[in-house]
Amino acid sequence: MPRYRCDVCHCSFPDNPANRKKHISGVVHQQNKKYHYDWFRDPQEVINEHLQKPPCRRFQQTRSCDFGLMCRYSHILRGPRGEPVYPPELVDWLQARSEAASDDKQVISGTSHKPKQDGARTKTMLPPGWHVHDLPPSLHPPPPSTARGYDWDHVGVWG
Repeated sequence: MPRYRCDVCHCSFPDNPANRKKHISGVVHQQNKKYHYDWFRDPQEVINEHLQKPPCRRFQQTRSCDFGLMCRYSHILRGPRGEPVYPPELVDWLQARSEAASDDKQVISGTSHKPKQDGARTKTMLPPGWHVHDLPPSLHPPPPSTARGYDWDHVGVWG
């Protein structure tokens, strides 16, 4: 029986309509899909969405919550003067998001395709929680033994 591979959840299962429907309506798939699409939203919009939620009582008491950014309540606390205090997981997400955005700007402007004097390669970064071994085989980087003799200067350039 052929297997279906979900690119959002990085899992596979026997492909039939019942299994696919069960997976797509599952909580884990829905959370992974939301996390994926949130990555492309404006960060201020994500912060405003978190500010609109009621406060998480568990996070207020213990400064931790098992649900993290997927919690249905807000983990943004208020400081002594009323300023928002962002939780560590949101700060990490915003930092990773801004680093990815700056990398995207380099690719769009073409600066990453200029020959490098020191021979260093541009480091690509997967979204938080993703690992190379979870990617489909077509997206795995080439093994180091074959990568040594390859000219990486024109990777990602058409023509």
